[in-house]
Amino acid sequence: MSKISSSDSRKLSDARAFLSAALTNKITCLEGLSSSSGPIKQSLLNSLTSTYIHVSNSLSIIPKPVSERGGNKRRLLGFPRWLSGKSRRILQSSGDEYDPGQVLTVAVDGSGNFTTVSDAINFAPNNSVDRVFINVKEGFYQENVEIPSWKINIVLLGDGSDGTVISGKRSVDDGWTTFRSATVDDLSSNSSSVESYLGRPWMNYSRTVYLESYIDDFIEPEGWTNWVGDQGLDTLYFGEYENYGPGSAIDGRVSWSGYHVMEYDDAANFTVSEFITGEEWLDSTSFPYDDGV
Repeated sequence: MSKISSSDSRKLSDARAFLSAALTNKITCLEGLSSSSGPIKQSLLNSLTSTYIHVSNSLSIIPKPVSERGGNKRRLLGFPRWLSGKSRRILQSSGDEYDPGQVLTVAVDGSGNFTTVSDAINFAPNNSVDRVFINVKEGFYQENVEIPSWKINIVLLGDGSDGTVISGKRSVDDGWTTFRSATVDDLSSNSSSVESYLGRPWMNYSRTVYLESYIDDFIEPEGWTNWVGDQGLDTLYFGEYENYGPGSAIDGRVSWSGYHVMEYDDAANFTVSEFITGEEWLDSTSFPYDDGV
C-alpha cells in the first residue's frame, strides 16, 4: 500500500473497494460455514479470522484519495458493448416483433408461459450460451427469486417499478440466514409496532450515506442504531446530506463520532465519478445517472 500515492485517486478507490468487498465476503463465508460440520471446520474458521485481521488492517491504513470534483452531469448512454445486436433489438422492441419462443413470459393472470418468476428461471437452460430474456408482466409476485450460478445469461424485464413487484418474506426468525433472507418488512402500515432505522454498523468500517433522499416518518428520530454493543462505532462513516420528508429531521440523531451531517464537499465524495470511478466504465452502458449532488 505504501507504493500507492495519495494523489492516485483511481488506485486508492479500487483498493478500498476490493478490501471492503473482502470484508463483506467474510460474513457470507461465515454464514455458509455456520451449518456445516467436519474436522476442518475450525481450521477454516481460524483462517477466515486471520485473513479478516489483515484485510481490516490494510483498509485502515489506505490514505484518502485526493478528490477532483467537477460539475453536475447527466448521462443517458448507449447499450453495453458486450450486448449483441439481436439482444439490443429485443430490448428496443415492443414485444410483438419477435417469436414469443425467444422470450419467456411470466404473468400472474396465467396469460404467459409461467405464473411465477422462479418457475421461469428453473425452466431456463443451464449454462446457456445465448441470453435468456424473461419478461415479467405487471403484477404482484409473492416469492423469493434465486438465480443459481449455473443459470447464466438471464435478463429479467419488468413493466416498471410501479407495475411489476416481487416481494419476499423470509427472515432470520424463520430459520433463514441474513444472506438468504431478502425480506421486503410494509413498514408504513406497521410503523407503530416496528422500529426502523437508516442503518447499523454491520462490521468495522461500515459506510452508509443518504443524499437528497425522501425519508418517511417511520424512521426513528435517532436515525441509526448499533449492532452488537459498540462494535464498529469508532470506525464507521454514516452521513446525511440535504434529505427531506417527515423523517429527515437531524435534531435527534445519534451522537457517534462517525455520524456526519454532511456538507457539499463531503457529499461530493460519494458521487458516481468519485466513489466508483463511474466515468471510466459507465460509458459502455445505458444506465442513466447524475454525476453530482
